Amino acid sequence: MAVGALEFAQGPSDVARVDFVLARPLWGKGLMTEAVAEVIGWAFHALPELSSILSGGLVAIIGSIRVMQKCGLTLQTNEYLAFAKFGGTIHEVLHYRIEREAWARLHP
Repeated sequence: MAVGALEFAQGPSDVARVDFVLARPLWGKGLMTEAVAEVIGWAFHALPELSSILSGGLVAIIGSIRVMQKCGLTLQTNEYLAFAKFGGTIHEVLHYRIEREAWARLHP
């Protein structure tokens, strides 16, 4: 039984993206924060050309925003998008980023 997912995708050679989802009964236990931090750490260690990692989430899902913040990502931009899976309603999306140097300062 799947309880969540974490995706790491490298776009241009120096930028990657991490996205995640977790079953609601497991929210608030620190599981996704730990998983995302491990993936970010692995990526910066294993991919020397990587300069930054992006992520993002709906402003309404505070837990996802907190995961990004706890992992050291900082808010870059926001936008409003319509989502078919939510009946076409418009939601605010926050976009976050962490640079290699910032990660290194947080994890010497």
